[in-house]
Amino acid sequence: MAKEMKQENKKFNLTYAVVAVVTFIVVAAGLITYYYVSKYIMFSPEKVARQYVMNTVEGDGYDALKYSTMSINQKMGDYLREHYINQYVKENDGTAPELTAEEEGEKLTAILEKMYPEFVRLNEEVGFENYDEFFSTYFADYQKAHKEIYGNDFISDEDMFTCIEGNLATYLEYLKVENESLYGNGRDYADKYLTARTEEDEDDPYIAGYYIDTEVKDIWIDDDSLGISNYYSALSDSQKKAYESFGIKEEDISAYAIVTLENTVTGEGDDAQIKSQNADFWANPTELTLIKIGSQWYVDIAK
Repeated sequence: MAKEMKQENKKFNLTYAVVAVVTFIVVAAGLITYYYVSKYIMFSPEKVARQYVMNTVEGDGYDALKYSTMSINQKMGDYLREHYINQYVKENDGTAPELTAEEEGEKLTAILEKMYPEFVRLNEEVGFENYDEFFSTYFADYQKAHKEIYGNDFISDEDMFTCIEGNLATYLEYLKVENESLYGNGRDYADKYLTARTEEDEDDPYIAGYYIDTEVKDIWIDDDSLGISNYYSALSDSQKKAYESFGIKEEDISAYAIVTLENTVTGEGDDAQIKSQNADFWANPTELTLIKIGSQWYVDIAK
């Protein structure tokens, strides 16, 4: 009997190992595909500009920055650490009180709720395109909120990223509900599928009744060395300082482009709202400047 039980355990462990390996392969394949798709997008100024605008029009200016000059020589998270986060991060020397999982959850909820109104204000009044003002203000306010809620100064970069990304996730869900209410299947539909899901709804997938598309209407590229030199010379002192912080030198730029894009919303919702939104989209096309570093393009956000 003991031998048979041991054999069953061996069989179970082998199966578990196979499943684990297969799962790893699937996840790794997904990450590799995402990596190469993102890299492929960066070879085309039209694709980069379109992805940047699609993110911003959906309210996700945070992730749009991944396609910007901020992310040329280092990951966006590393840039934020170096310029906005590390000044607040302090090593825990053991004096900070240990928290139970329940206490940690309560405090995390409290700080997310405390910072959310400030995130919304900054997103709507400042915008991620004004990255320096946005991140400087947000993380300075986070430090104050952390001190108030946790009662100590021990902040990790993980704490700060968790908060800003948590606020972003809440904000994007809010916008999705608002858009579904106006342009899609209506408020009741949005409430059912986006805000009040139950276990019974799990097999009933959410299918958006609206779509916002971004189209490149015009593009102009200059890869002439004299044109590039004139472009760089015309930058303001603050823009050149931003280039320096991004790790960009004039000789790194092999071309620049001006791209004009237009958004269009289609849906099944309020026809008057859809018509009004499209009138605003079409009257205010987006114009972006991109620069080429090596073989890849980036939206220039230097201010």
